[in-house]
Parts: sequence; structure tokens; C-alpha cells
Amino acid sequence: MFDDKFFNNVRERKVHWFGNILDANSMTWYDYIKLLKTHPQEFTSLDDASKRVSLMGLHKRGSIPSFSKYILDKLGSNFSMNTISLIAFGGLDIDHRSFKVHRDGMDVLYVQVLGSVDWSIWESDTGEDHFMPDSGIGEKTWENVMIPGDAIWIPRGTFHHVSPRSGRVGFSFGVEGKPEPSTYI
Repeated sequence: MFDDKFFNNVRERKVHWFGNILDANSMTWYDYIKLLKTHPQEFTSLDDASKRVSLMGLHKRGSIPSFSKYILDKLGSNFSMNTISLIAFGGLDIDHRSFKVHRDGMDVLYVQVLGSVDWSIWESDTGEDHFMPDSGIGEKTWENVMIPGDAIWIPRGTFHHVSPRSGRVGFSFGVEGKPEPSTYI
């Protein structure tokens, strides 16, 4: 998964599309409901307006899916100068919404776990950190449908947007803090 091409893209601060990296059956909806049910309430965010559920601090739990433990270990060993975090974002029906087009202050490895989403990369010279896709502020430069098992690397500061096509769960692994991974990989 973490090969020379990936590390070259990290160094050059480029988006890296992995394609499918996981067995699509590595997590089921039942597994997600169990994870949701047992997650500490103080680290669970339910946004009624967007119908989105966020499970923050998954990296601190002992009981997480084996694929996520594997990815956390690999990220931790390859990006040892940074803190690695894990958040699961989900919605149980097609009516839930994701975030606006936005950029993060950390590098992100996003893995689609359940359902499917339209994923897009944007360019904008706005001083804003987020905007609506139809605002005319930015330009979509890349898009793809992500299905269970697909992964993408997003360098910090890269505008992106996730639009659910169905109920979905995505795992967002954050490579946080300084230095930027591009400076030492």
C-alpha cells in the first residue's frame, strides 16, 4: 500500500489515489452499529441538521476493525514525527450530508468502508477554508466514485468534497501536527 509512488506523491504534496485497498466485506453495517453503540458518548457527534454521525477518537479505542488497526500502525511507523488520529464519518440514509468543499490542516488518508460517495478535488484561491460546491468560488479538478475499500491520500490544505450516494461510512485517518510529512518522508 505504501510504495515509492505514494511516498513521492507525499513529498510533492500531491493527491494519491490508491483505488481499492481492502476487502469490501471487511466491515458490515452490523459491525458499524456495534461500533456506534459502544463508542463513548463524549466522542460521538450527531449533527441533526446534516444527519451525519462522527465517531471521534477511534484511534484511542482498543476494539476497532482490524483493517483500521493495520492502517494506524502503518501510518504511525511511516509518519512517526506526527500524531495519527482516526474519525469515522457516516450517515444511514441517502439524505445525510457531508461537509462543504473544505480543506483540512492535516494530511488525510480517507478509506470508504460502507456505501459509496462521490469524491472530488477542488482548486480555489479563496481565503476561505470552505465553500458550497455551487458557489462559483472554486473549480472541480478531479472526481471519482468511491466504493467500499477505496482509499485516497489528501495533503493538508487540499480542497475536497464528499457527496454521499447512499448510506455510508468512511474512515478518516489524520496525520496531524508539524512537521508536514512532505518535509521528512
